[in-house]
Amino acid sequence: MLNVARQSNGLLAIRTQPLTDRRSSRDVTHRDLNQRSVDHDSRPQSLSKSHSVSLWWRRMQIERRCRYTARLLKRLNCFHDFANAYLRMHPAPHSVDEMCAHFLASLKNHRHPVLRAVAALELACMWPVDPFAPFGARPRITTIYWDRNPNQVMDALDRDEHLPDREPRVRYVLRMGSDTPNGVSCVRQLLRA
Repeated sequence: MLNVARQSNGLLAIRTQPLTDRRSSRDVTHRDLNQRSVDHDSRPQSLSKSHSVSLWWRRMQIERRCRYTARLLKRLNCFHDFANAYLRMHPAPHSVDEMCAHFLASLKNHRHPVLRAVAALELACMWPVDPFAPFGARPRITTIYWDRNPNQVMDALDRDEHLPDREPRVRYVLRMGSDTPNGVSCVRQLLRA
């Protein structure tokens, strides 16, 4: 499996060069593309182009793999700013899954409660087992608190409809893990005033 940096370098080579060699009009091989990416990386102006293509590619992967969180960030008009700031602060990890998991985990303290909950749900679906737990450890149980019905929130994001309103004095507790029936349970709790 290729790591994120090698994939984005290959993408840069494909985007910046024609698919045929002009000298002999033959098809370009993988070795030619790799050589071109090495040649381009040695030029100073290509560093900024390489960086922008890498950011674009990683942002696209986040948008594709973290689809509900990305949709909600776009509704809040902050997807590009937040994703770019995150990607500039964090180096490219070894895999796209790891990058997306770190991106979702970075939202755990966000001030928007629905965004926190959606990101936590996607992270729990992506990593049902703690990646740092010893081999053979039990899957983790994730608890996510919602201020509105999570089924309606996810349905609204899926259908590009308005999000449901917050329910006053109500909390939904969603649990995911192997110890819960069918892997997921959600309980509506009334809170005291």
